[in-house]
Amino acid sequence: MSVPVATVRQIERWAAVDAQIAGIEIERNAAIAEANRLADGISAPLIKERDGLTAKLSAWWAKAGPGLCGAAGRKSVELHGCMLGGRSGRDSLSVIDDKAAVAALMLIKAQWARACLSIKVSLDRKAALKALGGAHKDELAALGLGVANGGETFFVQRVAQAGTLGAE
Repeated sequence: MSVPVATVRQIERWAAVDAQIAGIEIERNAAIAEANRLADGISAPLIKERDGLTAKLSAWWAKAGPGLCGAAGRKSVELHGCMLGGRSGRDSLSVIDDKAAVAALMLIKAQWARACLSIKVSLDRKAALKALGGAHKDELAALGLGVANGGETFFVQRVAQAGTLGAE
């Protein structure tokens, strides 16, 4: 099969442009890494100092906070441009020794406990696709299941050659 000269030139140009883009990405990533290294070097001692101050303020707040918030039920107060206070975490279910599945199986039997359960059934697409090639294909087809072919998609990518940009 003969490939027109103009098409060969387009392919060659595409490969050259793709190589330029790859080079730019390498330079960008190096610049980002350097900027991150510089920012981390500058901010690391500040983060350490902030964490130390937070620990000291937390200990102080445990003693002084209730008096500053008053009896109105407030849990925080603004002081010198900062909000200080306590925040309640959300309650979560505690399950001893990871027995949630066993507890759910036991609760499913009790009518009163149905409100404590959530049962989710979903289609295992990989297993259904495999089953469509087996003995139950007609039953699955009757349910509206079938195989959707992926179709053809054009692509173009540079082939990495030894000694070139992008080769590993």
